[in-house]
Amino acid sequence: MINQNTNRVYYDGSCPLCSLEINFYKKFAGSDKIIWEDISPTGKGKLHPDLNPKIAMKRFHIFNGEKGLLSGAAAFTALWTLLPAFRVYGIIAQKKPIIYLLEFFYLIFLLVRPLLQRLLKNTASHPQSKKELWPAIHHKTHKIVVNEIHVERPYNKAQHLFFYL
Repeated sequence: MINQNTNRVYYDGSCPLCSLEINFYKKFAGSDKIIWEDISPTGKGKLHPDLNPKIAMKRFHIFNGEKGLLSGAAAFTALWTLLPAFRVYGIIAQKKPIIYLLEFFYLIFLLVRPLLQRLLKNTASHPQSKKELWPAIHHKTHKIVVNEIHVERPYNKAQHLFFYL
């Protein structure tokens, strides 16, 4: 039985896009009062008794202690109201014309979600993943030519600015 006073977020932990978003929300104050249920086949989360596993994997769901089981845009707005950093946005987004627009855009997102998931999975499995590319991108060097000898040294922004003054 689900405790009526708890808030539970049900998400697909096998989806790289979903995991990124959930990890983003977990960084904010108030997230410790939410139970995050990874309902993917490899996750250890428990599914709400009124929630079909196939439907749960296709849409974002939340069990809100006040409003019950919600999905889609309504679930996002309920989550936002639980996190102080997003509370104002959640309250505004729950108003009727806005919630309908959010649901419309969420349905469009669900159509392109499989493509985005494949792109993220391919990027993560690529030999030069983000972890390998990050140092290469941020290791800035500049070349100095002194008497026809090329020397590389770490890029120093202060020296660069001073040189051009």
